[in-house]
Parts: sequence; C-alpha cells; structure tokens
Amino acid sequence: MNKDRTDLEREIVGSILRDPTLYESAGSLRPEDMNDPLCREAWAAVRSCVTNGIAVTPVSIAGSCFIARQPEIEQLAASATGNPDTVSRFSTYLLDEIRTNTLEEDLKKSLTKLREERDWKATSSNLMVRLTSDYAGYRTREAASVAANLKRRLIQNTGKPIPTGLTMLDRHLGGGLVPSTMIGIGAFTKTGKTTLLNTISYNLEEGGHSHLIFTLERREEDVEAAKASRFLECSSRKLASRVNDLDRYIARPRRAYYIHDTQITVEDIRHEILYHKRRYGIIMAGVDYWQLIQPSSKERRDSNRERELARAAQVLQQTAMDADLCIVITCQLSDDGRPRESNSIKFASSLYVNMHRDQGRAETWFETTATNITPWTNIGSINTPALLFEGEIGPYFRNPED
Repeated sequence: MNKDRTDLEREIVGSILRDPTLYESAGSLRPEDMNDPLCREAWAAVRSCVTNGIAVTPVSIAGSCFIARQPEIEQLAASATGNPDTVSRFSTYLLDEIRTNTLEEDLKKSLTKLREERDWKATSSNLMVRLTSDYAGYRTREAASVAANLKRRLIQNTGKPIPTGLTMLDRHLGGGLVPSTMIGIGAFTKTGKTTLLNTISYNLEEGGHSHLIFTLERREEDVEAAKASRFLECSSRKLASRVNDLDRYIARPRRAYYIHDTQITVEDIRHEILYHKRRYGIIMAGVDYWQLIQPSSKERRDSNRERELARAAQVLQQTAMDADLCIVITCQLSDDGRPRESNSIKFASSLYVNMHRDQGRAETWFETTATNITPWTNIGSINTPALLFEGEIGPYFRNPED
C-alpha cells in the first residue's frame, strides 16, 4: 500500500460522506485512529450521527461540529471515489497497521517488564489478556450500527421496480427489476438465454434506462445486430441488405454499454459495475453467462472450479447490494437440468429460474427453482407460455399478447 496515510483517511471518510451505506466497511475505525485532524473530527461526527440515527451528509456533519469548515467537508466528499472495495481495503489496511503498531508497543513493554521483574508467567498472562481483549474484536459491528445501516438500505430500495417489458416476467419479479437483487436465469444450449438478455436490454433502452451488458460469449456486434434487426423488423441474417437503414437505428438515443472480455474475472465485473453506476447511473447489469467468468490469479492456483463459481456468485450478489441495482445473470444448464459446474448461483440469486423452450418452437416458460422475492410459482407453462420466441425478426422474445 503506497498511498499516504492521510490520503487513505480522506478517501475513507469522504466516500462515506458520499455514500453512508459504506459505513459498515469502516465502522471499526475510531476517531483516535485518524491522524488527519479534519478526518478525526469528521469521523467522530459520522459515528455520532450513525449512533443517533441522524442522516450522514456533508451538511449535517459540518453543521453539527464545525460550520466554518463546511467547504472542507464538502470537498472531502467530492474528492473521494465512493468505491466500496476501496473503502473496505483502505479500512482493513489502517486497522491492520494500527493493531500492528499497538502490538509492537505491547511487546516492547512486556519485554521491559520481563527484564525488570523476571516473572515470565505474569508477563505472558498480561500480554495474552491484552491480545485477546484489544485485537480479536476489531471486526465486530455493534447491533445499533447494523440496524441503522439496514434502515438506510431499506430507504434506498423504496424506488419502483423497472419493467423489463416482458409482462409475465415482470409480474413474477414484483413489477420489474428491483434494486439490490440478483436474478439468475438458467437455460440449455440454444434455448435463447442470450436473446432473452438482449431483449431486456432493448426494452430498457426503449424506456430510457441506462444499463451495462457483459458479453462474455458473443461479441458486442452480435448483440447490436439482433437489436438492429428487431428495430428494422428483419432477420439478422438479412441485415446486410438493410445496411443503408442502419443510420436510423444508430441515431436513436442509446442507454446500453457493453463489455466484451473472454478473460474477465468477477473482480473486474464488480469494478466495472460500480464504475458505471457512478458514471452513468445504470439500473441493471447483465452477465452472459456465469460459467464464462474467469478465476482470479489466486483461484487459478487453487484450481477448484466449483469453489471459484460459488465465490463469483457471492461477489455478484454483494455487488448488486453495494451498487443498488439489479444484476441479471444467465447460466448454462447441464443435461440433468442443474446449473453446469456449480449449484451456488441458485442460492445466491434473489430469484432463480430455468427457461424452457423446445427446439424449433416459440413457446417459452420459466420454472422457478429458488426465490425470496415472490411466491414460489412457475412463470407460464408449456400450454400457457410466458414468452414467444420471434426468430424471423431479431431474434427477440415478445409477450404472447403482443
């Protein structure tokens, strides 16, 4: 960690002033742990506000402590990144540094006492008491702090769901894409999981909603070809003959962002989601598909694919909460109907469904296999399909009533 200590403190405090939900990542730090005077005073005020249930903002912090320094507090917030990973990493670093320095002092005092009194039993016993009382619990979070953070999250998540444009799916989601949730969609090969995500993306753009799509299998141009063909009401196979009409499609207001990277890790995905949330205000991130997420360098050494995918699912679940958006992630199924390589995506998702469509047929329906946001019911059936696959235009999925 090469950053100056003051820079770390300012990043932590400033980020939490920008986004109070990040407090939980640094709540173990005490005001006296801060070297920078401004950070020390501001952090004391932040902790006081959290304890008393007062909203944490630059204005409330400056107003409760030192009104004359409000411009400095506002600048502190403006200069911070607000990145949850950065706050967590910097906080852990500071805590480790503080505990290391304190431990060194305790060891020096114990050695001095041992030389003076020659009582190794009493000296070692006192040292162990210090170690167990001062070091083991620094990750502990007070229940009041956890409850206050829960309240902030609930307030944040009171926004209306964003419709996907697919009626029966929206109904099952409680109205549409809900912030801080992860939706898993499993499907057999060639069933249409990529087309489904493309359809949702197209519909979100029609509604003016910014979102990010990770195309881990297909190229971005393939996704755009399907969307353009839908717009021009032709098959993507015939798009070349309509090339002169593409300007009308290109001129449309766009709200989609793509990342195509066949070597992307879950850490990369998390970073990009948080960045695009801050920069563009995205309301959804789509990942196509889960099993193509690559392991980190450390995981490559471990070489346990099931554990790698389980961790990826957990990180994405947490990212949906940290970014306060919905993550829609597709998943390839094995022949037995289970997610290929690992079942963990089912348990990490707020809603997990398997998409069913017979080859050559348009009727599509969803089998619910895990949910904690809506009743445990299937979305449609073979006789009453939730969606119809349109292959001659696009391709894309449409509502049966359209």
